[in-house]
Amino acid sequence: MFRDVTIIIKTFERPAALGRLLSSIKKYYGNERIKILVADDSRQAFVAGPDSGLDVTIYKMPFDSGVSAGRNLLLGKVSTKYFLALDDDWVFGRKTRIEGLL
Repeated sequence: MFRDVTIIIKTFERPAALGRLLSSIKKYYGNERIKILVADDSRQAFVAGPDSGLDVTIYKMPFDSGVSAGRNLLLGKVSTKYFLALDDDWVFGRKTRIEGLL
């Protein structure tokens, strides 16, 4: 089921917020191997370590490219049937149900 979903996240200068979001995805959906794409136009791009346990691809963009440019880039990279667009300050909780959205 989750092979059909890609999570796209646009971030800018908020590595702590993005880290919390990724940690919450891992906590609630870590076993599902959901593809996660991140567009980052921060001065210094976020780095998701290989030990994160998530399938994260980060696209470094020119500084302050903007939300629309980042989301458009990510939408062009989606190859699954569904996508879930999130802001970097969103956090998954126990009531989050991606399966309900599908």
